[in-house]
Amino acid sequence: MDPMYEIILGGWRNKQSVLRYCRKKPDKVIVSTPRLLDPDNFKKFLIKWRKGKVTVQYGDSSKVIMEWQDFTSFGISHFGVRTFGASGQWCINHFDDHSAS
Repeated sequence: MDPMYEIILGGWRNKQSVLRYCRKKPDKVIVSTPRLLDPDNFKKFLIKWRKGKVTVQYGDSSKVIMEWQDFTSFGISHFGVRTFGASGQWCINHFDDHSAS
């Protein structure tokens, strides 16, 4: 339910990634990400949110793929992951400022 952030990685035939607010256009961030995902290799991403700043990073590096500041920030209590129009496997590690789990 709204409000929510939607992060799409490797969409549009693995050519671009976007960040949306409340599933509505215009997209807040659109970035070209050709071949971001690879069916033969597991990829790591780090998604962070704090005080309305949403950041998506690639792998173990600090390379930022997308970043957006929401000036009407809200508390996030749940997150979901899905694969749309393809198959996939996910491994989720969740942590916050107060724990490492």
